[in-house]
Amino acid sequence: MDPRRLIQLAVESEEYFLLEHAVFEADKDGVSQDQIEAVMASGAVQKTEQTEDGAARYVLRRREITVVVEVTADQGVIVVTVWRDRDG
Repeated sequence: MDPRRLIQLAVESEEYFLLEHAVFEADKDGVSQDQIEAVMASGAVQKTEQTEDGAARYVLRRREITVVVEVTADQGVIVVTVWRDRDG
């Protein structure tokens, strides 16, 4: 399945996991879960990376919010980190 569609489906079904780091960073930058989900659902892919364990990481951006999402080999969706640009 297309990774973008997999991420969108994870948002629709609320079947994704936020790492503690992502929760901390979102809270620190005043980013709500609704905003995270909006980026996951319709953000532009800024960068794609492959992790050492074979997962794919996607840097998604919408307006001033960036969300890094990892799609694991078993198609799990994990929010790794979140931030809001402060200089824009």
